[in-house]
Amino acid sequence: VSMFNNICGKFEDTIISNIKGLPPTEIPVSMTIKGSPIIIPPNQVGLHYRYDPPTLVVPSIVKGAPIMKKNFKIRNTGIKDVNVEWKIYDMEDVKKSTKDFFV
Repeated sequence: VSMFNNICGKFEDTIISNIKGLPPTEIPVSMTIKGSPIIIPPNQVGLHYRYDPPTLVVPSIVKGAPIMKKNFKIRNTGIKDVNVEWKIYDMEDVKKSTKDFFV
């Protein structure tokens, strides 16, 4: 049996097996889908996949310097709208910390 999903959550259903000459048999099925419908499309300029999660490196910016822009794409593969919250971290702080920054 293969199951496919397009949304996270807990699902319950019943599979009914009909075999010629035997009474139908009901098989209860329960599954939980976890994960994120947000994906990062590959091959984006400046995106480093050697980190987990992938990292978009931004060079140091000096006060008074011109505004720097970086384009970054994500894709929602789910059927519901999502809200995305962005945070910027110094990678050195992330490496030194025991805190999970990406929860």
